[in-house]
Amino acid sequence: MFNPARHTQANRITEITRRKIVDSLLLRVDDFHGRMPVLEFLRRIWDLAKMPSLDRRQANLEEDLTRHLLSFQDYTYSDVLYDHIRIVTCPDKEFGQFLALCLHPLVRPDKAQVATLLGKFNDSLAPDGFELVGTSQISGHAVFEMVDLSAPAMARPMRYDVALSFAGEQRGYVDVVANALEQAGVRVFYDRFEEASLWGKDLAERFEEVFLHRARFCVMFLSADYAAKIWPTYERRNAVASALQKQEEYILPVRFDDTDVPGIRHTIGYQDARIKTPDEIAELILKKLGRAAH
Repeated sequence: MFNPARHTQANRITEITRRKIVDSLLLRVDDFHGRMPVLEFLRRIWDLAKMPSLDRRQANLEEDLTRHLLSFQDYTYSDVLYDHIRIVTCPDKEFGQFLALCLHPLVRPDKAQVATLLGKFNDSLAPDGFELVGTSQISGHAVFEMVDLSAPAMARPMRYDVALSFAGEQRGYVDVVANALEQAGVRVFYDRFEEASLWGKDLAERFEEVFLHRARFCVMFLSADYAAKIWPTYERRNAVASALQKQEEYILPVRFDDTDVPGIRHTIGYQDARIKTPDEIAELILKKLGRAAH
Protein backbone atom coordinates (compact mmCIF):
# COMPACT_ATOMS: atom_id res chain seq x y z
CA MET A 1 0.00 0.00 0.00
CA PHE A 2 0.97 3.65 -0.38
CA ASN A 3 3.94 4.87 1.61
CA PRO A 4 4.81 8.60 1.37
CA ALA A 5 8.51 7.80 1.57
CA ARG A 6 8.37 4.94 -0.93
CA HIS A 7 10.05 6.88 -3.76
CA THR A 8 13.18 7.43 -1.66
CA GLN A 9 13.92 3.69 -1.57
CA ALA A 10 16.76 2.34 -3.67
CA ASN A 11 15.52 0.30 -6.63
CA ARG A 12 17.37 -2.24 -8.75
CA ILE A 13 14.84 -2.33 -11.57
CA THR A 14 16.01 0.59 -13.64
CA GLU A 15 13.99 3.35 -15.26
CA ILE A 16 15.06 1.96 -18.64
CA THR A 17 13.57 -1.46 -17.82
CA ARG A 18 10.39 0.02 -16.36
CA ARG A 19 9.73 2.32 -19.29
CA LYS A 20 10.39 -0.47 -21.78
CA ILE A 21 7.83 -2.72 -20.09
CA VAL A 22 5.21 -0.06 -19.38
CA ASP A 23 5.44 1.46 -22.86
CA SER A 24 4.97 -1.97 -24.41
CA LEU A 25 1.84 -2.47 -22.28
CA LEU A 26 0.45 0.94 -23.25
CA LEU A 27 0.97 0.15 -26.94
CA ARG A 28 -0.98 -3.10 -26.78
CA VAL A 29 -4.42 -3.36 -28.37
CA ASP A 30 -5.85 -4.56 -25.05
CA ASP A 31 -5.57 -2.45 -21.88
CA PHE A 32 -2.90 -3.21 -19.28
CA HIS A 33 -5.66 -4.04 -16.75
CA GLY A 34 -7.23 -6.59 -19.12
CA ARG A 35 -10.80 -7.47 -18.24
CA MET A 36 -10.55 -6.13 -14.67
CA PRO A 37 -11.90 -2.57 -14.12
CA VAL A 38 -8.94 -0.19 -14.01
CA LEU A 39 -9.53 1.23 -10.52
CA GLU A 40 -10.04 -2.24 -9.08
CA PHE A 41 -6.77 -3.28 -10.70
CA LEU A 42 -4.87 -0.33 -9.24
CA ARG A 43 -6.47 -0.75 -5.80
CA ARG A 44 -5.08 -4.28 -5.56
CA ILE A 45 -1.58 -2.77 -5.43
CA TRP A 46 -1.96 0.81 -4.20
CA ASP A 47 -4.23 2.42 -1.58
CA LEU A 48 -5.56 5.11 -3.92
CA ALA A 49 -7.57 6.76 -1.13
CA LYS A 50 -4.33 7.58 0.71
CA MET A 51 -2.39 8.78 -2.31
CA PRO A 52 -2.30 12.48 -3.21
CA SER A 53 -4.31 13.95 -6.07
CA LEU A 54 -2.74 16.20 -8.69
CA ASP A 55 -6.08 17.99 -8.89
CA ARG A 56 -6.33 20.08 -5.71
CA ARG A 57 -10.11 19.93 -5.94
CA GLN A 58 -10.00 16.19 -5.25
CA ALA A 59 -9.18 14.80 -1.80
CA ASN A 60 -7.12 11.86 -3.01
CA LEU A 61 -6.03 9.93 -6.06
CA GLU A 62 -9.10 7.69 -6.01
CA GLU A 63 -11.40 10.71 -6.40
CA ASP A 64 -9.02 12.25 -8.95
CA LEU A 65 -9.04 9.17 -11.19
CA THR A 66 -12.77 8.64 -10.81
CA ARG A 67 -13.37 12.19 -12.04
CA HIS A 68 -10.72 12.58 -14.74
CA LEU A 69 -10.09 9.03 -15.98
CA LEU A 70 -13.57 7.55 -15.76
CA SER A 71 -15.94 10.55 -15.99
CA PHE A 72 -14.21 13.29 -17.99
CA GLN A 73 -11.76 10.89 -19.69
CA ASP A 74 -9.13 13.62 -19.91
CA TYR A 75 -6.42 11.40 -18.36
CA THR A 76 -4.69 8.75 -20.41
CA TYR A 77 -3.34 5.50 -19.00
CA SER A 78 0.13 6.92 -19.59
CA ASP A 79 -0.77 9.91 -17.38
CA VAL A 80 -2.06 7.58 -14.68
CA LEU A 81 0.92 5.23 -14.58
CA TYR A 82 3.74 7.72 -15.09
CA ASP A 83 2.43 10.90 -13.39
CA HIS A 84 0.04 9.65 -10.70
CA ILE A 85 1.26 6.17 -9.75
CA ARG A 86 4.86 7.15 -10.60
CA ILE A 87 5.57 3.69 -11.87
CA VAL A 88 9.14 4.65 -12.80
CA THR A 89 10.17 5.27 -9.18
CA CYS A 90 7.83 3.09 -7.10
CA PRO A 91 9.54 0.33 -5.08
CA ASP A 92 10.65 -2.78 -6.93
CA LYS A 93 8.16 -4.84 -4.92
CA GLU A 94 5.22 -2.71 -6.13
CA PHE A 95 6.46 -2.82 -9.71
CA GLY A 96 6.65 -6.62 -9.46
CA GLN A 97 3.11 -6.75 -8.06
CA PHE A 98 1.94 -4.63 -10.99
CA LEU A 99 3.48 -7.01 -13.52
CA ALA A 100 2.20 -10.10 -11.70
CA LEU A 101 -1.32 -8.68 -11.67
CA CYS A 102 -1.11 -8.04 -15.43
CA LEU A 103 -0.69 -11.83 -15.77
CA HIS A 104 -3.35 -12.82 -13.24
CA PRO A 105 -6.15 -15.05 -14.62
CA LEU A 106 -8.78 -12.53 -13.47
CA VAL A 107 -7.03 -9.99 -15.68
CA ARG A 108 -5.91 -12.21 -18.57
CA PRO A 109 -7.53 -15.67 -18.73
CA ASP A 110 -5.93 -16.46 -22.12
CA LYS A 111 -2.90 -18.68 -21.37
CA ALA A 112 -1.22 -17.97 -24.71
CA GLN A 113 -1.48 -14.24 -24.09
CA VAL A 114 -0.03 -14.68 -20.62
CA ALA A 115 2.86 -16.80 -21.92
CA THR A 116 3.76 -14.13 -24.48
CA LEU A 117 3.68 -11.33 -21.91
CA LEU A 118 5.59 -13.40 -19.36
CA GLY A 119 8.40 -13.99 -21.82
CA LYS A 120 8.65 -10.27 -22.63
CA PHE A 121 8.54 -9.25 -18.96
CA ASN A 122 11.25 -11.73 -17.97
CA ASP A 123 13.50 -10.81 -20.90
CA SER A 124 13.37 -7.21 -19.70
CA LEU A 125 13.74 -8.00 -15.99
CA ALA A 126 16.64 -10.46 -16.34
CA PRO A 127 19.45 -7.85 -16.64
CA ASP A 128 18.25 -6.30 -13.36
CA GLY A 129 18.23 -9.65 -11.58
CA PHE A 130 14.51 -10.41 -11.29
CA GLU A 131 12.11 -12.95 -12.75
CA LEU A 132 8.38 -13.60 -12.65
CA VAL A 133 7.57 -17.20 -11.72
CA GLY A 134 4.37 -19.14 -11.19
CA THR A 135 4.02 -19.82 -7.46
CA SER A 136 0.43 -21.10 -7.26
CA GLN A 137 -2.60 -21.92 -9.39
CA ILE A 138 -6.25 -20.90 -9.61
CA SER A 139 -8.53 -23.19 -11.63
CA GLY A 140 -5.61 -24.41 -13.72
CA HIS A 141 -4.19 -20.92 -14.32
CA ALA A 142 -0.80 -19.88 -12.97
CA VAL A 143 -0.50 -17.04 -10.46
CA PHE A 144 2.84 -15.23 -10.65
CA GLU A 145 5.21 -13.56 -8.26
CA MET A 146 8.43 -11.63 -8.90
CA VAL A 147 11.52 -13.20 -7.35
CA ASP A 148 14.92 -11.70 -6.70
CA LEU A 149 17.48 -13.86 -8.50
CA SER A 150 20.26 -12.53 -6.24
CA ALA A 151 18.55 -14.05 -3.19
CA PRO A 152 19.72 -17.51 -2.04
CA ALA A 153 17.95 -20.12 -4.17
CA MET A 154 16.52 -21.82 -1.07
CA ALA A 155 14.76 -18.56 -0.12
CA ARG A 156 12.90 -18.32 -3.44
CA PRO A 157 9.38 -19.70 -3.84
CA MET A 158 8.84 -23.11 -5.41
CA ARG A 159 8.43 -22.72 -9.15
CA TYR A 160 7.31 -26.27 -9.90
CA ASP A 161 5.07 -28.80 -8.21
CA VAL A 162 6.94 -31.62 -9.92
CA ALA A 163 10.23 -31.98 -11.82
CA LEU A 164 10.55 -34.99 -14.12
CA SER A 165 13.94 -36.70 -14.44
CA PHE A 166 14.33 -39.44 -17.04
CA ALA A 167 16.45 -40.90 -19.83
CA GLY A 168 15.56 -40.20 -23.45
CA GLU A 169 14.75 -43.86 -24.04
CA GLN A 170 11.72 -43.49 -21.77
CA ARG A 171 10.51 -40.21 -23.26
CA GLY A 172 7.41 -41.73 -24.85
CA TYR A 173 6.14 -42.90 -21.47
CA VAL A 174 7.16 -39.72 -19.63
CA ASP A 175 5.62 -37.51 -22.30
CA VAL A 176 2.17 -38.94 -21.54
CA VAL A 177 2.70 -38.33 -17.81
CA ALA A 178 3.86 -34.76 -18.40
CA ASN A 179 0.92 -33.87 -20.63
CA ALA A 180 -1.59 -35.37 -18.20
CA LEU A 181 -0.09 -33.33 -15.35
CA GLU A 182 -0.07 -30.13 -17.37
CA GLN A 183 -3.72 -30.62 -18.35
CA ALA A 184 -4.53 -31.04 -14.65
CA GLY A 185 -2.95 -27.66 -13.92
CA VAL A 186 0.24 -28.99 -12.31
CA ARG A 187 3.35 -26.82 -12.59
CA VAL A 188 5.65 -29.42 -14.11
CA PHE A 189 9.29 -29.14 -15.17
CA TYR A 190 9.59 -31.18 -18.36
CA ASP A 191 12.25 -30.28 -20.90
CA ARG A 192 9.86 -30.09 -23.87
CA PHE A 193 7.73 -27.57 -21.99
CA GLU A 194 10.85 -25.47 -21.36
CA GLU A 195 12.42 -25.38 -24.82
CA ALA A 196 12.26 -21.59 -25.15
CA SER A 197 13.43 -20.85 -21.61
CA LEU A 198 16.30 -23.38 -21.81
CA TRP A 199 17.53 -22.08 -25.16
CA GLY A 200 20.91 -20.42 -24.63
CA LYS A 201 20.96 -21.10 -20.87
CA ASP A 202 23.71 -22.87 -18.95
CA LEU A 203 21.89 -26.19 -18.57
CA ALA A 204 24.02 -27.38 -15.67
CA GLU A 205 23.18 -24.23 -13.71
CA ARG A 206 19.51 -24.39 -14.65
CA PHE A 207 19.08 -28.08 -13.77
CA GLU A 208 20.89 -27.56 -10.47
CA GLU A 209 18.48 -24.76 -9.57
CA VAL A 210 15.39 -26.78 -10.51
CA PHE A 211 16.26 -30.14 -8.97
CA LEU A 212 17.98 -28.72 -5.90
CA HIS A 213 15.72 -25.83 -4.98
CA ARG A 214 12.69 -25.11 -7.14
CA ALA A 215 10.46 -28.21 -7.19
CA ARG A 216 8.23 -29.69 -4.50
CA PHE A 217 8.80 -33.25 -5.76
CA CYS A 218 11.17 -34.92 -8.22
CA VAL A 219 9.64 -37.86 -10.07
CA MET A 220 12.58 -40.00 -11.11
CA PHE A 221 12.06 -42.56 -13.90
CA LEU A 222 14.73 -45.17 -13.14
CA SER A 223 16.21 -47.62 -15.65
CA ALA A 224 19.53 -48.95 -16.91
CA ASP A 225 19.49 -46.12 -19.46
CA TYR A 226 18.90 -43.60 -16.68
CA ALA A 227 21.84 -44.88 -14.63
CA ALA A 228 24.17 -44.66 -17.63
CA LYS A 229 23.35 -41.16 -18.92
CA ILE A 230 25.22 -37.96 -18.03
CA TRP A 231 22.33 -35.50 -17.67
CA PRO A 232 20.05 -37.82 -15.67
CA THR A 233 23.00 -38.47 -13.37
CA TYR A 234 23.48 -34.73 -12.88
CA GLU A 235 19.76 -34.24 -12.16
CA ARG A 236 19.76 -37.20 -9.75
CA ARG A 237 22.74 -35.90 -7.75
CA ASN A 238 21.04 -32.54 -7.27
CA ALA A 239 17.75 -34.21 -6.36
CA VAL A 240 19.47 -36.44 -3.79
CA ALA A 241 21.20 -33.39 -2.30
CA SER A 242 17.84 -31.62 -2.09
CA ALA A 243 16.26 -34.63 -0.35
CA LEU A 244 19.07 -34.60 2.22
CA GLN A 245 18.55 -30.88 2.85
CA LYS A 246 14.78 -31.15 3.18
CA GLN A 247 14.78 -34.30 5.32
CA GLU A 248 11.37 -35.17 3.90
CA GLU A 249 9.81 -36.93 0.93
CA TYR A 250 11.12 -35.40 -2.28
CA ILE A 251 12.22 -38.14 -4.70
CA LEU A 252 9.34 -40.25 -6.07
CA PRO A 253 10.89 -43.19 -8.00
CA VAL A 254 9.20 -44.90 -10.93
CA ARG A 255 11.08 -48.03 -12.03
CA PHE A 256 11.30 -49.47 -15.54
CA ASP A 257 13.68 -52.22 -14.34
CA ASP A 258 15.63 -53.24 -11.23
CA THR A 259 18.88 -51.44 -12.04
CA ASP A 260 20.83 -50.19 -9.02
CA VAL A 261 20.93 -46.40 -9.24
CA PRO A 262 23.45 -44.72 -6.91
CA GLY A 263 21.79 -42.74 -4.14
CA ILE A 264 18.37 -44.39 -4.62
CA ARG A 265 17.83 -47.22 -2.18
CA HIS A 266 15.60 -50.13 -3.07
CA THR A 267 13.91 -49.63 0.29
CA ILE A 268 12.40 -46.35 -0.93
CA GLY A 269 8.79 -46.88 -1.97
CA TYR A 270 8.42 -46.77 -5.75
CA GLN A 271 5.92 -47.25 -8.56
CA ASP A 272 6.50 -49.85 -11.26
CA ALA A 273 6.21 -48.64 -14.83
CA ARG A 274 6.11 -52.25 -16.00
CA ILE A 275 2.65 -52.68 -14.52
CA LYS A 276 1.32 -49.12 -14.33
CA THR A 277 0.35 -46.97 -17.30
CA PRO A 278 1.52 -43.35 -17.67
CA ASP A 279 -2.00 -42.15 -16.89
CA GLU A 280 -2.01 -44.17 -13.67
CA ILE A 281 1.33 -42.65 -12.67
CA ALA A 282 -0.05 -39.16 -13.38
CA GLU A 283 -3.08 -39.90 -11.18
CA LEU A 284 -0.81 -41.01 -8.35
CA ILE A 285 1.26 -37.83 -8.66
CA LEU A 286 -1.93 -35.77 -8.44
CA LYS A 287 -2.90 -37.62 -5.27
CA LYS A 288 0.59 -37.02 -3.85
CA LEU A 289 0.08 -33.32 -4.51
CA GLY A 290 -3.24 -33.45 -2.71
CA ARG A 291 -5.31 -32.96 -5.83
CA ALA A 292 -8.23 -35.00 -7.01
CA ALA A 293 -7.41 -37.08 -10.07
CA HIS A 294 -9.90 -36.79 -12.95
